[in-house]
Amino acid sequence: MSMINKFKEKIKGSLSTFDRMIFKGHFCFMHKKENRYYLLSQEKVLLKDFGKFALKVTGQIKDSAKKIAEEANRPYIYLNSPKVSKEEIAKKIMETDMSIYPDLVEHAKTSLSF
Repeated sequence: MSMINKFKEKIKGSLSTFDRMIFKGHFCFMHKKENRYYLLSQEKVLLKDFGKFALKVTGQIKDSAKKIAEEANRPYIYLNSPKVSKEEIAKKIMETDMSIYPDLVEHAKTSLSF
């Protein structure tokens, strides 16, 4: 039985590629100053209140991420620095998961080794 079939109720989608896939992106809309002002205007936020607004939105994003992780029974790990190795953290999580889903983790290790 394939991993996808075995865990299909937990899988929301899949991507495959010959070698590797890199996702990059940014929020183009916010690059222009006029658009940032427009967003604040639509949200009825005065420039002097931007700090409070940014903290509120950041909190909403964090809460949403925590909820998604909790619903998926996955850890929520906040990284305080861009210098932290995300790959090392992912490997540690994978090692922990080895006892829970050994077949799935073995498949992931095979797929991720270059």
